[in-house]
Amino acid sequence: MEPSNKNVSSDASDMSELFSLWSVQDSLLQSYRSMFVTAQSVVMSLAAAIAASKPTLANVLPLAVLGGVLMVAWLSVTLSRTRDVTFAQKLILWAEQGQVVARPLAAFKEYQRAWAEKSAYMVEFTNGSKESFKPKSIWLQAKPRFKIWKWGTRIHMEVIVPAGFGLCWIWVLLYVAYAS
Repeated sequence: MEPSNKNVSSDASDMSELFSLWSVQDSLLQSYRSMFVTAQSVVMSLAAAIAASKPTLANVLPLAVLGGVLMVAWLSVTLSRTRDVTFAQKLILWAEQGQVVARPLAAFKEYQRAWAEKSAYMVEFTNGSKESFKPKSIWLQAKPRFKIWKWGTRIHMEVIVPAGFGLCWIWVLLYVAYAS
């Protein structure tokens, strides 16, 4: 007996919906990273220029506070979106293993709601089985600890780049404190 074209197209459309969901989440993550790197760069450049010309704490401190607020927002937004991308990737992996979620977008929105409330989510598949979604912390993925060149791109973008900006802020504030 020949396989039905209906099942093949249904599976393909389910996978395209999952890939679309992942693509949107990944694009948002990349946009947020770009936005925060740009904003942090502009504020840092302005603070460094002011520190070089008029090195007083009163001149630089408001920009340093803005930089700190941007840093907290950056980490909060991108770590949350990274988890969303990971969930979308996990939906694809589950589907490839035959564990299909009936309505992927609805499941994704339910996951976001549940995660905000409980920091956990239980995925229910069409076959009735369930699996918990609890991604590793970004810090747990940073192995081996002292070989940062072996860490993945996500860790560099969520840990190393913000830490670099943090060190730059410390340098600017120390420069101003020493120069004034």
